[in-house]
Amino acid sequence: MPDGRALQTHMVAENNRLASRSVWDGTITQSGRPADFTSQDFFRIDDGLIAEHWETVDWIRVYQSFGSLSDAIIDG
Repeated sequence: MPDGRALQTHMVAENNRLASRSVWDGTITQSGRPADFTSQDFFRIDDGLIAEHWETVDWIRVYQSFGSLSDAIIDG
């Protein structure tokens, strides 16, 4: 995605924990299809450094963006 970008829409921090939600968009180079999906990242900070990181990605939308999954499939 040469024109890809991630926009952080939400961020919450408390004590040594941080949560962030990002919306990704751009154009898939190989297919020319638009990409539009979200991810959430969770961090634990220890002594000013990231000690742990977890993430979740809307894989259904990612696979649809790459044409690997039918657009007719909807989650929810």
